[in-house]
Amino acid sequence: MINKFFWAKKEEKGGLFKWLPLKQHLEDTKNVICCLWEHYLSLGQKFHHKFLEL
Repeated sequence: MINKFFWAKKEEKGGLFKWLPLKQHLEDTKNVICCLWEHYLSLGQKFHHKFLEL
C-alpha cells in the first residue's frame, strides 16, 4: 500500500530519471546504516550509541 502513494529518490534508466518507491529508499537507507555500523564506527562510537539508548 505504501508504494502506491509515496515515492523517494530517482534512478536513471536509458537517460531518463524514474522515481523509486519510498519503501525501496528506506531499505537502501537501512542497508547503508548497517554497513556504516559494521565497517566504519569504532567500538567507542558503538558503545556511546548504546549508552544513549538507555
